[in-house]
Amino acid sequence: MPPGADTWRKDEPSSELRGQAETRQPAAEGTAAKSRAGDEIYVGRQALYDRSLQIIGYELLFRSGGRNAAAFESGPQATSQVLLHALLDIGLERIAGANPIFVNIPHDLISDSITEILPPGRTVLEILEDVVFTDEVTARLASLRKAGYKLALDDFVYTEERDRGLALADMVKVDVRMFEPEALAEQVRLLRRYPLELVAEKVETQDEFLYCKELGFDYFQGYFLSLPEIVHGTRSTVDANTLTLLVESCRDPLPGNPSVADQIRQNATLSYRLLQAAKSCFDEGQAPIGSVHEAVDFLGTVFVSRLANLFLMAGATNQPSYRLLGALERACMCEILAEPAGVESPSQAHLAGLLSALDMLLGQPIEAVVSPLPLADELKDALVKHEGPLGKLLKTVIAYEQRNWEAITERGLDLATVRDAYWRAVPRVEEFRRQLDSSAARGAAQG
Repeated sequence: MPPGADTWRKDEPSSELRGQAETRQPAAEGTAAKSRAGDEIYVGRQALYDRSLQIIGYELLFRSGGRNAAAFESGPQATSQVLLHALLDIGLERIAGANPIFVNIPHDLISDSITEILPPGRTVLEILEDVVFTDEVTARLASLRKAGYKLALDDFVYTEERDRGLALADMVKVDVRMFEPEALAEQVRLLRRYPLELVAEKVETQDEFLYCKELGFDYFQGYFLSLPEIVHGTRSTVDANTLTLLVESCRDPLPGNPSVADQIRQNATLSYRLLQAAKSCFDEGQAPIGSVHEAVDFLGTVFVSRLANLFLMAGATNQPSYRLLGALERACMCEILAEPAGVESPSQAHLAGLLSALDMLLGQPIEAVVSPLPLADELKDALVKHEGPLGKLLKTVIAYEQRNWEAITERGLDLATVRDAYWRAVPRVEEFRRQLDSSAARGAAQG
């Protein structure tokens, strides 16, 4: 019997610990889709520790607001929102640094391709306790493991019927508060017959930690070691009709399908999120990205399709905002004016126009938005400092939007040329709007 085993608790976390966890961050009302003016989102994280109490990873937790507690009706949608917020709205680097991430995968998402949107080299997929290891599920999990994902069985209780899952797993997480000390020791003995790493979760007291360490657990997680923390960011806004068109474009099996990039480059937020995703997949020494087409080529249409479906599952708005359409108009003007302005790449000019509106769309300084992205220095300088031919072009288009005619002529382009670019850009934006209306009509007819 370990020291203090007579005080072993099998019930819910103590009210004191629950209170600490729930008041660690300021409370906020509403869901992820309706939080703080509809823009702020939240992801919880809780660290896992090794036997030397070094952090070895973070479990990502669904949070619907600033209150440090989970409340959701749909497991798949909650997981989808966690994936979306962690990968694109906040960023894996900010949430976990270089550490691995642990993500709950409910039964309904095991076969869904969006499971593979996270980088396999740093992702542990937690298979929930209610998953039944059918032939189909087993084959899918084996495929995910072969792709580089680690698998952890969550809240696991050993029975002979669950041997099949153990053959696939890299880790097993045991809720230590479900067992009396002797029963927990028996679970460890049974599990040690397999080449697995064992995680003691819901460790709430020092006695529990010391006993689990004595039993030989490899890793530890629980309120005794650290409370869950909330990381917040700005919610992605991508309208459902744009996403539907994008999914349709991704069905074209031809590699490098240009229509995929053409759909993305009409939406500033989606372009930004794609670049964020590219950043998480970048290797050191990778050439920077100069256009949406380059980002699509780098990530591939399969990844882009997963990204679009993830947005749809997590919840998307019905229509693009006027600011998104304004960003597209600015991008089209920059692209049209690239040649007369002496900018070599019209595609890069288009991207500069799109991204330049992100400070308004995301409510963050443009430097903070742009600095983490894998963009060429000249593009970043144009966006942040308005330097170089591209920066000069951007200032010209913004001056036209502000009706600052004098500033336009000071930058080398005559007003007639810029005005002509505007009237050529307007039909492009209207065509995009018509495509969205058509997509909405088809969706309504099918529904």
